[in-house]
Amino acid sequence: YQKAHAKVFAEAGADLIIGTHPHCLQGRELILTEDGRTVPCYYSLGNLVSSMLREINDDTVLIKFTLRRTEDGIVIDNTEYTACHVFDYLNGKSHVIVPVSYPLEKESQQAELQEAEERILKVLQLEQ
Repeated sequence: YQKAHAKVFAEAGADLIIGTHPHCLQGRELILTEDGRTVPCYYSLGNLVSSMLREINDDTVLIKFTLRRTEDGIVIDNTEYTACHVFDYLNGKSHVIVPVSYPLEKESQQAELQEAEERILKVLQLEQ
C-alpha cells in the first residue's frame, strides 16, 4: 500500500516523498508521473530515536536536498544521502549516531560500520 500511496502523492504534485515510522530503513525509487515528472521517493529513512534490538533498526539515512527557484517554481536540484549507524554505546555515551564513513579506532566498531554500510547500500540499491 505504501507504493500505491506514493504514486498517488506523486501524481497529486509532490516533488519529493520521504516516509517514516517503521523504525527500519526501506527502499527508494524514482516515480515517473503521467505528466513526465520524476519524483524521488524514500519509503523510510530508518531509525534515529529509539534503541531497538534488531540490527536493521540501527541503520539510517540522512537526506540532504537543494531547492532552486526557477521561473516555473521551485525544483529539487540535488539529492544526497549520508548513511549512518546508531550505536547503543560508543566511547562512554549512549545512543550515538555515526556516519558509516567515520573512522573509529576499535576494529569491531569499524566492522560494525562497514556491515551497516553494506546493508544500507543493499536496501537503497546503490553501488558501493
